[in-house]
Order: sequence, then C-alpha cells, then structure tokens
Amino acid sequence: LGDIDLSTIRNKPFNSKINTIIKSEENIEDIILYLKNLISKGQKVFWVWPMIDDEDEKKSNIESRFKILKKEIEKIDILHGKLDELKKQDVLDNFKSGKIRLLVCTIVIEVGVDIPDANIILIDQAERFGMAQIHQLRGRVGRGKEDGVCILLYKNTLKEYSYQRLLTIKETYDGFDIAEKDLDLRGGGEILGIKQYGYQNFIFFDVFKHKVLINIAI
Repeated sequence: LGDIDLSTIRNKPFNSKINTIIKSEENIEDIILYLKNLISKGQKVFWVWPMIDDEDEKKSNIESRFKILKKEIEKIDILHGKLDELKKQDVLDNFKSGKIRLLVCTIVIEVGVDIPDANIILIDQAERFGMAQIHQLRGRVGRGKEDGVCILLYKNTLKEYSYQRLLTIKETYDGFDIAEKDLDLRGGGEILGIKQYGYQNFIFFDVFKHKVLINIAI
C-alpha cells in the first residue's frame, strides 16, 4: 500500500479453544439449568444482551432478562452503559473476585475486559449482532488455562440468511475469514456512494474471484 507497511497478525495470544454452540430460545430453560450447574462448580458467565432498551419491543430489554434470571440464579448482577463509572467498576470487581458469578451485560464488555477465569459467554438474540461483534465478544472467554464456551441464542423467527451468519461464526475462528464471509453474505455496498451493504453491478469484476488482480492493482 504505497509506502505504508502492512502487518497481519494471525496468531492467537491464548492457546485455549472456544466451543461455539447455536441454540434456539425454545431451549432457554435447559440452558439456564446448564449454566446453574456450571456456576455451582465455580464458573463465571457473561450473559450479553443486544441493547439496554428496545424501542420496537417494549418488553425486550436487559432489565426484563435480568429479573427473570435473578429468580433462577444467585450471585448475579447487571452491567450496562447507563450505570455510573463507579458502579460499573464495582460490578466488574465483584465479578472478578467471584462475588458475582453471572454478569448480565450489554456490549460494554466487548473490549478492555480481561477476566481469565470467565469461560462461558451467552449472546442473547445473537442474530441482532454483527458477525465481527460476535467474534469480538467471544474473545472475552477462553483467555486463561481452560477452554471457553460461547452460546449463540437466537429467536424462533430467525431467517435463513441470519442462520448462515451464525453458522459461519460457529465454524470459523479466524477474524479475517469471518470478515470475508460477512462481505460475501451482505455485499460491500458502494465504492463511490453511501450504501454500506448490497452487491455491486460490475459487468466483469468479482471482489472474491479477482483477489489476485486487486493485490496487483494496489
């Protein structure tokens, strides 16, 4: 790229693996029992919700999910962007120390959170997250000696396109490959324009088939 050096890092900083599981919300009772069993053995769990409030679904918000889970699981707390900084830090400290075993949270934990003994993450309504975002969230677990588990929980109304996105995440652990598959599924949008997704109307050029030509052109 001209006089700019390009560095590509493909090695993971951790040797542990992450097992990714796709589950329908129909199985939520079984999932809660599964998590309760793990928590009773000392495990720590992230339960990630897509947003604090949902304008389209008034009852679909993080507080509602938290109230449901609080009836089932002890040592639980909530973390999201509307909490003040002191409260956020207090909740994280309690999670690190083990006073909290289940942390119901939004994407505030996406970066900058390193808790090596937290090895399970459940991403609720996973179809509402971007592929790169899910991959980033999945990286919050499996950061210690033990392997991690990532559960992608989806709504029953899931469309085939959305399922293919989740399946890609399940089968792929390389961020570069995920980015390419994401581009393939949703399209790259306009090069000269504002549309961020959709397919180009090139007559003879295909961004995937002609990668070698792109490299030569650059």
